[in-house]
Amino acid sequence: MIASNKKLLSAHQLYFLTVQSVSSVMIFAIPYLVNEHSKHNAWISAIITLIFFQLIGWVIFSLHKRLPDKNLFQMTEILTSKWIGKIMNWLYIIYFIGLATYTALYFTYLSKEWTLPVTPLFVVYLIFILMGLYIAKGTITTLARFSGITFLALTGFLLFSISFAIPKMHLLFLLPVGDVPVTKILNGSYHMGIGYAGLSSLLVLLPLLHDKLKTKKRVITFSILTISLIYLVLLVICLAHFGTYSLGLVPIPVLYLLKILTILSIFERMDLIIMCAWIAPMLVSYVLYIFIAGIGISENTRFKNKKIIVLVITLIISLLCALFPEAQDNMIRLNNYLLPFTYVFMIGFPILLLAIAMIRNINQSHQNQAGD
Repeated sequence: MIASNKKLLSAHQLYFLTVQSVSSVMIFAIPYLVNEHSKHNAWISAIITLIFFQLIGWVIFSLHKRLPDKNLFQMTEILTSKWIGKIMNWLYIIYFIGLATYTALYFTYLSKEWTLPVTPLFVVYLIFILMGLYIAKGTITTLARFSGITFLALTGFLLFSISFAIPKMHLLFLLPVGDVPVTKILNGSYHMGIGYAGLSSLLVLLPLLHDKLKTKKRVITFSILTISLIYLVLLVICLAHFGTYSLGLVPIPVLYLLKILTILSIFERMDLIIMCAWIAPMLVSYVLYIFIAGIGISENTRFKNKKIIVLVITLIISLLCALFPEAQDNMIRLNNYLLPFTYVFMIGFPILLLAIAMIRNINQSHQNQAGD
């Protein structure tokens, strides 16, 4: 996978890779996480989050526009200094390894809760990690194509299936508007940020898209818009179906709703079909994070053996997974631990780098790419 970092992605491939890798992990739990803070006005939190992350998309694009041929790990050293840049790079490497570990942990949690309750924990970990190791031997282009298939087939099927809950929605559960304090609505938006944790991967992937800046801007905009709308639709359907009190009792509301739905008066238990196949989208996220961490390691050390780098990262993830039990309470705590770091690496550092680029008036876009 890492060895192919010079291969180019098409705009469609980058779009699908971004949407699938970012949304696949928390897609089943977002309604619960936001409702926990914003209650029946959780949908307002989702709209605020949509607008906020479009602004973050602008930050990502503006930073990439100034150094269009450089990825995140190269930008840091150019904009700061060699040593400060390397420190930031290693922090990002640790962050992406952490995201990959979290993805493996969360998949195991979902599997144990929903489809494999009596399967030994290490077996579930082993299945997921070994499949990820196998996929990581491919190229980023292959992963992008795979993400397109999984998005159209599985995410599309998920949205189609859950749409059958719309006739049973009670829109009064979304009212009254503005009844929840603004601080709680904003707190709901803040906690929804965990669903965008992998967005900073765009700063590594954008240089692989050899296209006009306008095209790249559209990819960023529509990727974030698609992710946000998926979350908003699922949140509204779950909230209007369960109500805020019942939703607070169901940590994985999307799967639970699919469990009680009957489609076309024939098909039932769509939750099992979707959950059994959902290993594919989560592997997209997992492998992408390994890919990005591997790029960082290869660019910040003299060690260039790509296969060994992937293997070492996988061993680190396996060790970290072994240190964490998969109990539900621990996963919720892990969310809370990860969330502040997500905002630092996804928002704080990019804004800092963009500010430095603007102050130092660094702009290489006119030398490398046409079109704005």
